Amino acid sequence: EGIQRAHHEATREMRLRRLAAGPGQALHRSLDADEIVERLLFDAQARLSSSFVAMLWSAEPGEPLRPWAARGESLDRVAALELARHGPLAQLIEGLGRPVLRRELERFPELRPEMPAFMAHGVTVLAPIGGDTGLEALLLADERFDGGEPSAADLELLTSLCEIAAVALRNAARVRQQLLVALERTRGWSAETDDPHVDEAWGLVANAAQALLMAPRQRTLVEQALRMGSLAPG
Repeated sequence: EGIQRAHHEATREMRLRRLAAGPGQALHRSLDADEIVERLLFDAQARLSSSFVAMLWSAEPGEPLRPWAARGESLDRVAALELARHGPLAQLIEGLGRPVLRRELERFPELRPEMPAFMAHGVTVLAPIGGDTGLEALLLADERFDGGEPSAADLELLTSLCEIAAVALRNAARVRQQLLVALERTRGWSAETDDPHVDEAWGLVANAAQALLMAPRQRTLVEQALRMGSLAPG
């Protein structure tokens, strides 16, 4: 039994080292959030052998987690999903700090109002991605190609992937914030900034962008272009 335990620990250590040397380094090489998420979904789908993986993300603190990216099928599959960041389900997943199977959550009575939506969308695995303000994103996956559930080793690797991705996304967010500050200063040179119609126009565009499932990065670019007015082409 002692030899078996030692072998298990050695195998686990080797898996985690390979993860850190491969996908982990790839995630940290980019400072673009969309590229990081694309890589994360690719690695998660490969390791879980799932036909579909997706991510829910919140652009601003306090906002619900909404569909951001998907792999295996279009984002339309989870378009109706939304998770309140301070609801019982989000708080439980954040507290666990690890990927959890849907069937594990179904035994909690307080989660009954939120679980049917995930069941209807065929979600089998829910993996938290934490940040400076708590739960910032949620990775979702359906069942394996063979109809089974991920193994404990698969979920352990997914935990490490999500932890690495969380750090990479925080770094990307800092770079994004610096770019936004630079754009704000550029925008300050434009007299059009004070136009009261800009906020009204952006409200309409934001609703359309949400309905079209436009990626957050694209939404940011459209907003900045709208606010910069005639400076945008340059």
